[in-house]
Amino acid sequence: MDALLERNFQPALLEGRRRFADAARRLVVSTRRDLAMRLPFEDDEIFLDPRLFAYFTGDEDSAATLDQLLIGRVPVQHRPASVPVRSGPAGDVEVPGVGVLHTTHEMADLQLSSGMSLSADGTEIPSHLEPEQLVPDTEVLISGVSPVLARLFVSPDGMQANVVSDNTETRTSDLRDAFSLLRTCYAEYASIIAATTRRVVLFRSADLNSFAAPKAQGCVMLNTKYGIGRIYHYEDLLHQCGHVAFTTVTLNTDHLLCVPAEAAIGDERDPSGELRTAYVVLHAVVTERLMAEGLLRAVRFASLSHSEVFEACGRLGYILIRYAADLTCLVESGVLTARGIGMSRMLARDLRQMSVESEKLVRGLDFSGQPYNFDFGAFSERNASHFPRYIAMTAGE
Repeated sequence: MDALLERNFQPALLEGRRRFADAARRLVVSTRRDLAMRLPFEDDEIFLDPRLFAYFTGDEDSAATLDQLLIGRVPVQHRPASVPVRSGPAGDVEVPGVGVLHTTHEMADLQLSSGMSLSADGTEIPSHLEPEQLVPDTEVLISGVSPVLARLFVSPDGMQANVVSDNTETRTSDLRDAFSLLRTCYAEYASIIAATTRRVVLFRSADLNSFAAPKAQGCVMLNTKYGIGRIYHYEDLLHQCGHVAFTTVTLNTDHLLCVPAEAAIGDERDPSGELRTAYVVLHAVVTERLMAEGLLRAVRFASLSHSEVFEACGRLGYILIRYAADLTCLVESGVLTARGIGMSRMLARDLRQMSVESEKLVRGLDFSGQPYNFDFGAFSERNASHFPRYIAMTAGE
């Protein structure tokens, strides 16, 4: 068992899930008690849907109705005859627990029957149901950008970013393969992700990085612009799902930080251009540790092709550099409590151990000129002379 997960994630995991579910549960009751009474009220999974958090953290002009977000969770025998719903810019009506109903009625207020048929002004309209796609054996939904979540795609200048959905069959298959790889070589982390992440959105944009969405807790947005294949998606899952999991277990930060979570650390800025805070840097170090561990395990224990080993080692070497820099920043900032210092010492020991174990894997590799998002194409060009050794490595030589 990974000691970091065992000591710092597992003890607080159930409590964090419960607190998030209870928060959404209270909001539903205070907003629509009549609807709440129709639900299996003790089922936390209903209230951990990121779309509910997005609804309640949004404005009154929501892209969906609350009825729409919950009717699919109501047992059929308890559903009302119909409820108001709202379609998105493409005419899609998203119904959690059911799927997406495709129509030609764009940005329209419609009625949804208990049997999941749609009507406009009292007249039934044609629709096609696209069932939800889940990662096998989990509650993790894979999708493109939905109207409910679209407002969360904001560029560093505060403007709505230009994004498109990229949940193609190829991308979805790569993502499923990445989850499978995670279960194979990092099972204890895979179980934590399965308990905390509820939706993976695949999108493409030149304006954004991949990100976890606190206003839709449980949701990660993975940008496909910066890579392809299961290793690319594997690293992105290790990273972004780590943010979701760490948020779940650190709803209170005063046991780790002796300053407010939003306290700025120096004049450093994150990739969005905002000042880095104590909590942001703590998040960075923890997720970098998880990424390094996951990549190292994949190289050592998974059946990867030589090109996948080459890519995984490149990503591993790069993240170890960032891990060391961010850990140094965190420790030297003086923002940690005694317990936080204890965690930082564990993180430092892990960094030293991983660096030793990775030395032969990353020796001599050139990481110069790398942007924030690891550029495998540029890395391959700079390190072409090293590629034969990774072919030999996978051949067992």
